[in-house]
Amino acid sequence: MRTPVLRVAVAALGLLLITPLAHAETASPVPDLSASPSPSATASTTPTTAASPTPTVTASASPTKSASPTPTPTPSPTPTVSAVPLTAAQKLYVTPGYHYVNGRYWKTRCEMYSTTTVRCFTDIYATVIKSVNGVWYKQNTWTFNNLTYLPSPEAAWSGNKLVSGAEFYSGGRTWKSECNTAATGYGACRVYIWASAPTLSDGVVKQVWTWRFNGFVNFATAGRPAVTRIPATAPTPSGVPSPGPLQPIVYNALVQKGFRLDSRCLTGRGFCVSKDQRKMAWVVNGKVDVVLDVRFGSELTPTRNGAFTIGWKSRDHVSSLYHTAMPYAMFFSGGQAIHYSADFAANGYNGASHGCVNVRDRAAIARLFDLARVGDKVIVYN
Repeated sequence: MRTPVLRVAVAALGLLLITPLAHAETASPVPDLSASPSPSATASTTPTTAASPTPTVTASASPTKSASPTPTPTPSPTPTVSAVPLTAAQKLYVTPGYHYVNGRYWKTRCEMYSTTTVRCFTDIYATVIKSVNGVWYKQNTWTFNNLTYLPSPEAAWSGNKLVSGAEFYSGGRTWKSECNTAATGYGACRVYIWASAPTLSDGVVKQVWTWRFNGFVNFATAGRPAVTRIPATAPTPSGVPSPGPLQPIVYNALVQKGFRLDSRCLTGRGFCVSKDQRKMAWVVNGKVDVVLDVRFGSELTPTRNGAFTIGWKSRDHVSSLYHTAMPYAMFFSGGQAIHYSADFAANGYNGASHGCVNVRDRAAIARLFDLARVGDKVIVYN
């Protein structure tokens, strides 16, 4: 007969534990439970027979028990739907103030987008690349990361292009959105903008145009109540950084495409051949066009270091000394040449040349054979 008593206790505990997400995100974290019985009173008061019938034992010594009154069923309270609690990484996008999550600092500010919708802008502290008076700099500072529209009735978004699920043009920019997909989840839309972003590679800044994620639009659902007020500001963590100084981006011409050039390769045209890197670059006026894998001679027949020029070319050459094919040969030092090697292509570095610079990419060396001219540089170095 203890089961009914336990049910009442569990129901009371449930009312204490359930906190709608809308309250968790607003300045008033206390849920409105006025429509339900007071959980504190229910948990502290002994249940009556109406709520939990208790058997009456007779005062006589007879073990026979008197009949218990028929219990009157009490209507069960309507269950409250509770949203899945937000993680720290999710809370930072919907809570004003500074945050420290996953080893990074974040800053969020929220405003009323309409009378029924709140939106929050989130910045992240990161290293950014920016142009100032035509000069590129790096700076550790706050930069835009995400725009989040907090849950609001989907009907309120009728006609808004942000939830159209299509591409559109607004404010001189091109945008697109997708809704209720695997990427967005049910009851939400992702918004993207077509924009360029500066990227730094080998000291060179490039502008890359692509679709960049801009933000989320969240609709209110049964498990995600609408948020109609700006949420309370989070406590400020320690160590919030300030923007750092601008640092000029210094271009290192000797490092391009991951390849270390010799300074003698920065002018004119020619091949820059690095033994340590086992790479060769075709360079024109200090700019690397392509980098190829190469191999060299053995200890008995080493490839000579130095500054040379292409003396002559032979497209379908065959070695008169070793009687091996040397397609696309470009001779730079006596009998030593840059050429395609079928053995290198098949066996890689498990072998060596007789002093030549072997190339294993046949299509690439065929192209360079046509580009290179007699008199172009060949710089061989460690």
